[in-house]
Amino acid sequence: MSDFTVWDSPAPGEWARAGRCRTTPPSLWFPTRGDDTSQAKAICAGCPVLAECRAYALATPGLLGIWGGTTGQDRRRARGESAA
Repeated sequence: MSDFTVWDSPAPGEWARAGRCRTTPPSLWFPTRGDDTSQAKAICAGCPVLAECRAYALATPGLLGIWGGTTGQDRRRARGESAA
């Protein structure tokens, strides 16, 4: 197991200021297990910084919530990691 924590991750770049997520309730981006994530992912799909956000999310292990239209499980799968 890694000693990495989300607090060790770099902050998102200046691009995050243009994210569509900034005008929505935080609870939408941090669902609990089993919650529907389709609304958040739909907002991401039309976001002008989707590519930057997704790249940040894939490069930042341990990140919680929906980032760049991906869940933590989506990102682990994309990185080829096994389920935690």
